[in-house]
Amino acid sequence: WGARPTDIVLSPDGKWAYFGWAEVDDSPTGYTAYVSVVNVRTMKIDKLMKQESRFRGAPRAQRLHHIQSWTDVDGNDNVVLQWGFGANGGPHFILDPNDDNRVKRAITYEDVQVMGHPFTTPSPDGKTLYVSIGSPEIRESDSHTAAGIAKVNLDTGAVTNVMGTGNHPIGITHTEDGAFTYVVDGHGSMVYKIDDATNEVVGKASAGVAGPYGLAMNWDESLLFTDGKGE
Repeated sequence: WGARPTDIVLSPDGKWAYFGWAEVDDSPTGYTAYVSVVNVRTMKIDKLMKQESRFRGAPRAQRLHHIQSWTDVDGNDNVVLQWGFGANGGPHFILDPNDDNRVKRAITYEDVQVMGHPFTTPSPDGKTLYVSIGSPEIRESDSHTAAGIAKVNLDTGAVTNVMGTGNHPIGITHTEDGAFTYVVDGHGSMVYKIDDATNEVVGKASAGVAGPYGLAMNWDESLLFTDGKGE
Protein backbone atom coordinates (compact mmCIF):
# COMPACT_ATOMS: atom_id res chain seq x y z
CA TRP A 1 0.00 0.00 0.00
CA GLY A 2 2.98 2.36 -0.30
CA ALA A 3 2.32 5.44 1.80
CA ARG A 4 -1.15 4.78 3.19
CA PRO A 5 -2.78 7.63 5.16
CA THR A 6 -5.04 6.96 8.13
CA ASP A 7 -6.60 9.65 10.32
CA ILE A 8 -6.25 13.43 10.70
CA VAL A 9 -7.26 15.25 13.92
CA LEU A 10 -6.65 18.68 15.45
CA SER A 11 -5.67 19.35 19.07
CA PRO A 12 -8.49 20.91 21.14
CA ASP A 13 -7.04 24.42 20.68
CA GLY A 14 -6.46 23.93 16.95
CA LYS A 15 -2.70 24.56 17.15
CA TRP A 16 -1.57 21.07 16.12
CA ALA A 17 -2.67 18.61 13.46
CA TYR A 18 -1.90 14.90 13.74
CA PHE A 19 -1.58 12.72 10.66
CA GLY A 20 -0.62 9.05 10.37
CA TRP A 21 0.63 6.90 7.52
CA ALA A 22 2.80 3.85 6.81
CA GLU A 23 5.55 3.13 4.30
CA VAL A 24 6.74 -0.23 3.00
CA ASP A 25 10.44 -0.82 3.68
CA ASP A 26 13.00 -3.56 4.39
CA SER A 27 12.51 -3.54 8.18
CA PRO A 28 11.73 -6.84 9.99
CA THR A 29 8.01 -6.01 9.98
CA GLY A 30 7.92 -4.96 6.33
CA TYR A 31 6.84 -1.40 6.95
CA THR A 32 7.26 1.54 9.29
CA ALA A 33 4.32 3.51 10.69
CA TYR A 34 4.65 7.25 11.30
CA VAL A 35 2.74 10.11 12.90
CA SER A 36 3.49 13.70 11.99
CA VAL A 37 2.64 16.57 14.34
CA VAL A 38 2.05 19.62 12.16
CA ASN A 39 2.13 23.24 13.33
CA VAL A 40 -1.13 24.55 11.87
CA ARG A 41 0.12 28.16 11.75
CA THR A 42 3.20 27.34 9.66
CA MET A 43 1.90 24.10 8.05
CA LYS A 44 5.30 22.53 8.75
CA ILE A 45 6.02 19.25 10.53
CA ASP A 46 7.10 19.92 14.11
CA LYS A 47 7.66 16.26 15.07
CA LEU A 48 7.81 12.90 13.36
CA MET A 49 6.99 9.87 15.53
CA LYS A 50 6.95 6.13 14.99
CA GLN A 51 5.78 3.23 17.10
CA GLU A 52 7.56 -0.07 17.62
CA SER A 53 6.56 -2.89 19.95
CA ARG A 54 6.78 -6.63 20.46
CA PHE A 55 3.76 -8.91 20.24
CA ARG A 56 3.72 -12.64 21.00
CA GLY A 57 7.51 -12.77 20.99
CA ALA A 58 8.12 -10.97 17.70
CA PRO A 59 8.60 -7.34 16.63
CA ARG A 60 5.47 -5.57 15.47
CA ALA A 61 4.89 -2.18 13.88
CA GLN A 62 1.24 -1.16 14.07
CA ARG A 63 -0.22 1.43 11.74
CA LEU A 64 -2.03 4.38 13.26
CA HIS A 65 -5.78 3.89 12.86
CA HIS A 66 -7.71 6.51 14.86
CA ILE A 67 -6.84 9.75 16.66
CA GLN A 68 -9.05 11.62 19.10
CA SER A 69 -8.65 14.84 21.06
CA TRP A 70 -10.55 16.20 24.05
CA THR A 71 -10.41 18.52 27.06
CA ASP A 72 -11.22 17.07 30.49
CA VAL A 73 -13.22 18.76 33.25
CA ASP A 74 -10.02 20.17 34.76
CA GLY A 75 -9.12 21.92 31.51
CA ASN A 76 -6.36 19.50 30.48
CA ASP A 77 -6.04 18.87 26.74
CA ASN A 78 -5.41 15.34 25.49
CA VAL A 79 -4.72 13.59 22.19
CA VAL A 80 -4.81 9.80 21.96
CA LEU A 81 -3.03 7.92 19.16
CA GLN A 82 -4.78 4.60 18.56
CA TRP A 83 -2.63 1.99 16.85
CA GLY A 84 -3.48 -1.19 15.00
CA PHE A 85 -6.12 -2.71 12.75
CA GLY A 86 -8.39 -5.73 12.97
CA ALA A 87 -8.97 -7.16 16.46
CA ASN A 88 -5.53 -6.76 18.04
CA GLY A 89 -4.94 -3.04 18.43
CA GLY A 90 -2.65 -1.12 20.71
CA PRO A 91 -0.61 0.11 22.32
CA HIS A 92 -2.25 3.55 22.50
CA PHE A 93 -0.49 6.76 23.56
CA ILE A 94 -1.96 9.89 25.15
CA LEU A 95 -0.10 13.09 24.30
CA ASP A 96 -0.16 16.47 26.02
CA PRO A 97 -0.46 19.03 23.20
CA ASN A 98 0.41 21.82 25.64
CA ASP A 99 3.69 20.19 26.74
CA ASP A 100 5.55 19.78 23.45
CA ASN A 101 3.25 16.83 22.57
CA ARG A 102 5.02 14.56 25.01
CA VAL A 103 3.52 11.16 25.85
CA LYS A 104 1.95 11.42 29.30
CA ARG A 105 0.39 7.95 29.44
CA ALA A 106 0.58 4.73 27.43
CA ILE A 107 -2.24 2.18 27.37
CA THR A 108 -0.53 -1.19 26.88
CA TYR A 109 -1.13 -4.91 27.31
CA GLU A 110 0.00 -4.54 30.92
CA ASP A 111 -3.08 -2.34 31.43
CA VAL A 112 -5.57 -4.11 29.17
CA GLN A 113 -4.54 -7.73 28.77
CA VAL A 114 -6.24 -8.28 25.40
CA MET A 115 -6.72 -5.11 23.36
CA GLY A 116 -9.26 -5.35 20.58
CA HIS A 117 -10.02 -3.01 17.70
CA PRO A 118 -8.34 0.40 18.22
CA PHE A 119 -11.44 2.46 18.95
CA THR A 120 -11.14 4.38 22.21
CA THR A 121 -13.34 7.16 23.58
CA PRO A 122 -13.04 9.44 26.62
CA SER A 123 -15.85 9.63 29.17
CA PRO A 124 -17.91 12.86 29.08
CA ASP A 125 -15.75 14.31 31.88
CA GLY A 126 -12.58 13.27 30.05
CA LYS A 127 -11.16 11.44 33.07
CA THR A 128 -11.69 7.84 31.86
CA LEU A 129 -10.62 6.28 28.58
CA TYR A 130 -12.75 3.43 27.22
CA VAL A 131 -10.70 0.78 25.39
CA SER A 132 -12.08 -2.24 23.53
CA ILE A 133 -11.15 -5.69 24.84
CA GLY A 134 -10.77 -8.37 22.19
CA SER A 135 -8.51 -10.46 19.98
CA PRO A 136 -8.73 -12.38 16.69
CA GLU A 137 -9.55 -15.52 18.70
CA ILE A 138 -12.36 -13.77 20.61
CA ARG A 139 -13.72 -12.26 17.40
CA GLU A 140 -14.03 -15.71 15.81
CA SER A 141 -15.39 -17.49 18.90
CA ASP A 142 -18.95 -18.76 19.30
CA SER A 143 -19.63 -17.25 22.74
CA HIS A 144 -20.86 -13.76 21.63
CA THR A 145 -20.05 -12.49 25.14
CA ALA A 146 -16.26 -12.90 25.35
CA ALA A 147 -15.31 -9.33 24.44
CA GLY A 148 -15.71 -6.23 26.55
CA ILE A 149 -14.69 -2.67 27.36
CA ALA A 150 -11.88 -1.59 29.69
CA LYS A 151 -12.40 1.65 31.61
CA VAL A 152 -8.96 3.17 32.28
CA ASN A 153 -8.86 5.87 34.97
CA LEU A 154 -6.43 8.43 33.55
CA ASP A 155 -5.60 9.86 36.98
CA THR A 156 -4.84 6.63 38.83
CA GLY A 157 -4.30 4.10 36.05
CA ALA A 158 -6.90 1.77 37.59
CA VAL A 159 -8.70 -0.45 35.08
CA THR A 160 -12.28 -1.73 35.32
CA ASN A 161 -13.37 -4.37 32.80
CA VAL A 162 -16.97 -4.57 31.61
CA MET A 163 -17.44 -7.86 29.79
CA GLY A 164 -20.21 -9.24 27.60
CA THR A 165 -20.25 -6.86 24.61
CA GLY A 166 -20.23 -9.45 21.84
CA ASN A 167 -17.14 -10.62 19.93
CA HIS A 168 -15.71 -7.51 18.31
CA PRO A 169 -16.47 -4.14 19.98
CA ILE A 170 -15.67 -1.57 17.33
CA GLY A 171 -17.61 1.59 18.22
CA ILE A 172 -18.32 3.37 21.53
CA THR A 173 -20.37 6.41 22.53
CA HIS A 174 -21.68 7.86 25.79
CA THR A 175 -24.71 9.74 27.04
CA GLU A 176 -23.85 13.32 27.92
CA ASP A 177 -24.50 12.78 31.63
CA GLY A 178 -22.08 9.83 31.73
CA ALA A 179 -24.76 7.42 32.93
CA PHE A 180 -24.68 5.01 30.00
CA THR A 181 -22.26 3.81 27.33
CA TYR A 182 -23.28 2.16 24.07
CA VAL A 183 -21.05 -0.29 22.19
CA VAL A 184 -21.50 -1.91 18.77
CA ASP A 185 -20.25 -5.41 18.01
CA GLY A 186 -18.92 -5.35 14.46
CA HIS A 187 -18.99 -9.15 14.18
CA GLY A 188 -22.37 -9.93 15.72
CA SER A 189 -24.09 -6.73 14.51
CA MET A 190 -25.49 -5.95 17.95
CA VAL A 191 -25.63 -2.86 20.17
CA TYR A 192 -24.92 -3.20 23.91
CA LYS A 193 -25.87 -0.75 26.67
CA ILE A 194 -23.61 -0.39 29.72
CA ASP A 195 -24.69 1.12 33.03
CA ASP A 196 -21.59 3.08 34.04
CA ALA A 197 -22.56 3.16 37.72
CA THR A 198 -22.74 -0.63 38.06
CA ASN A 199 -20.35 -1.49 35.18
CA GLU A 200 -22.81 -4.04 33.82
CA VAL A 201 -24.39 -4.65 30.43
CA VAL A 202 -28.07 -3.79 30.96
CA GLY A 203 -29.45 -4.08 27.43
CA LYS A 204 -28.79 -5.19 23.87
CA ALA A 205 -30.48 -4.95 20.49
CA SER A 206 -29.81 -5.50 16.81
CA ALA A 207 -27.65 -2.79 15.27
CA GLY A 208 -29.99 -2.73 12.27
CA VAL A 209 -27.06 -2.90 9.83
CA ALA A 210 -24.47 -5.54 8.96
CA GLY A 211 -21.03 -5.06 10.41
CA PRO A 212 -21.59 -1.81 12.37
CA TYR A 213 -18.47 0.30 12.77
CA GLY A 214 -19.58 3.26 14.87
CA LEU A 215 -22.57 4.94 16.44
CA ALA A 216 -23.82 8.33 17.55
CA MET A 217 -26.87 9.86 19.25
CA ASN A 218 -29.02 12.76 18.17
CA TRP A 219 -29.11 16.03 20.12
CA ASP A 220 -31.66 14.96 22.76
CA GLU A 221 -30.40 11.33 22.93
CA SER A 222 -33.74 9.91 21.87
CA LEU A 223 -32.26 8.12 18.83
CA LEU A 224 -29.13 6.06 18.34
CA PHE A 225 -27.62 5.90 14.86
CA THR A 226 -25.36 3.03 13.78
CA ASP A 227 -22.93 3.09 10.86
CA GLY A 228 -22.79 -0.09 8.80
CA LYS A 229 -19.51 -1.12 7.18
CA GLY A 230 -20.55 -4.54 5.97
CA GLU A 231 -17.85 -6.47 7.81
